[in-house]
Amino acid sequence: LIIDRCNDMLAEVRTVLENYKVDLLFLGYSITELWPDEIFVENFAEFQLANCGLGGYLTQNVLWRLQQGTADGFEPAAVVLVIGVNNLFLGGDRPEDVFYGVEAVVDDLQARFEDADILLLGLLPVGKDPATDDRNKVAETNRQQSPVSLADTRRHAIGDSARADYAPANGFCWGSTVITCMRCHRGPKRGQNCAGSCGF
Repeated sequence: LIIDRCNDMLAEVRTVLENYKVDLLFLGYSITELWPDEIFVENFAEFQLANCGLGGYLTQNVLWRLQQGTADGFEPAAVVLVIGVNNLFLGGDRPEDVFYGVEAVVDDLQARFEDADILLLGLLPVGKDPATDDRNKVAETNRQQSPVSLADTRRHAIGDSARADYAPANGFCWGSTVITCMRCHRGPKRGQNCAGSCGF
């Protein structure tokens, strides 16, 4: 099923390239894929954008797609990347492994789009309870990703999406009040606006 969706997306990307010069390129997993159109309109109406997020994707899937030409022909001014949570909870990777995967994707983007700003978003909080191993894995992954953003501050930015802006003061996340890793597909507007509040 994911292969069929990937092929469909490639066809859509080709159509976009034939008709538009893309300013913003979004890469990631289901959080990116399922952002409502109105969120993009509200935050990025002045830009031509391509949303290439795909549910279930891991860092290596994004890297493979880039290497297979998914983004060939694009000359974006900025790339928004959010990836890695599926590596933790579907792939069973350690935070340090996720870091290396994210770093590989960022390195590819940096080489591919030399003039683009790259916005790397931190992972979203997982589950409703802050005192869990899962939440700690996300926090550790975000901590390790931070150095990626420091290598070139003009082109790399890190948005720690697990910060207080997206969770109540007590750290508990409920489906009706905050987006979380496995709940965010139907989370509140403020959560889905995270990219809009991280520098654009």
